[in-house]
Amino acid sequence: MCQMSRQAPLIENHTVDYVPLAERHGKARDLFTLWFSTNIAPLPIVTGAMVVQVFHLDLFWGLLAIALGHMVGGLVIALASAQGPRMGIAQMVQSRGQFGRYGALLIVCFAAIIYIGFFISNIVLAGKSIVGIVPSVPVPASILIGALSATAIGVIGYRFIHTLNRIGSWVMGSALLAGFLYVFAHDLPADFFTRGGFNLHAIVAYFIGIIVQLPFANTSLYVGPYANWVQGADLSWLVGLVVTCPLYYCLATRSQVHARKASRFGYAD
Repeated sequence: MCQMSRQAPLIENHTVDYVPLAERHGKARDLFTLWFSTNIAPLPIVTGAMVVQVFHLDLFWGLLAIALGHMVGGLVIALASAQGPRMGIAQMVQSRGQFGRYGALLIVCFAAIIYIGFFISNIVLAGKSIVGIVPSVPVPASILIGALSATAIGVIGYRFIHTLNRIGSWVMGSALLAGFLYVFAHDLPADFFTRGGFNLHAIVAYFIGIIVQLPFANTSLYVGPYANWVQGADLSWLVGLVVTCPLYYCLATRSQVHARKASRFGYAD
């Protein structure tokens, strides 16, 4: 990482443009507070609870799935992030190297949809939190306050984001610890640790998705045979999406049908 620039502006001047070496600042350790505070915010906590409530894993398999997902996903993001200091451009622009100039447009569209959904979910949750603290404030006004605040943080940019995340790591980390202490200090449901189970269908769909992606992958570590047929474009993610989603849906639907029959007629597979 480059040394901190003494004349780094408060408001970010570059968006997806090339960032000159003299204007790059920050340290590798700053990434910890950035991602730590982001992943202990209320929305990721609610999302993490879905492994039990939606995907019906028990506590052990749910925690293992979250840990493995972070490690595998973090490895891929780390490989892309390592290009940043060398190239000085945003990852969405860097993706042209793997997907081509026009192929990257589809990636950007998906990323935009994800970011919009993430932004909407956060501001709605922020609005409801404001109402919980100050009930006299209407929900639409609270959501608008959350949206304007988030937009302002993004406009001001890098330094302000890192400052807030350093503070947020302590604030939200303390709140998360207090929440755990509060939960475990009270009586838990009898099936708290055993509710759910091992989701074999998800594992099968996941590994099949990985296998079918390999021939279409184009990375610095491995180039699949079919990637060369499309002038080096990396179509692995698209193939994995097309195969994995319908496969898991069929497996999950079949499992639910059998579960209903077992509940109705009193038998088990």
